[in-house]
Amino acid sequence: MNLDFERVTKKYGRRIAVSDVSFSLSPGKIYGILGPNGSGKSTTLKMLAGLAFPTSGAVRMGECKVSRNMLFRTAYLTEHDMFSARTTVGDMLTFYHSQFPDFQLEKAHNLLAEMNLSAKQKI
Repeated sequence: MNLDFERVTKKYGRRIAVSDVSFSLSPGKIYGILGPNGSGKSTTLKMLAGLAFPTSGAVRMGECKVSRNMLFRTAYLTEHDMFSARTTVGDMLTFYHSQFPDFQLEKAHNLLAEMNLSAKQKI
């Protein structure tokens, strides 16, 4: 099922973050969004994840408009520091486990082990 941006504009007050953007993402592929700071990359990702909504246009998965329920189908990690410098990887995993019902804590710990990372290290 494609994920489509249809003539999407996003404004924050008078500031235009994304202006009349259209594209389609197909399943099973990896995409990158490139651009300078302030060009709307993070805003675009937030709209794809259902964390922000367009001022005009539509973001759709198949025939359905994207909503907060996208969090159950996507993973979005912000580039902004939402954890303190004292937060450990284990603390972060516990937080995500408390926020997302489908977060698999055991699988996350297994991935840490596979990558030789410690849950005790600071993020």
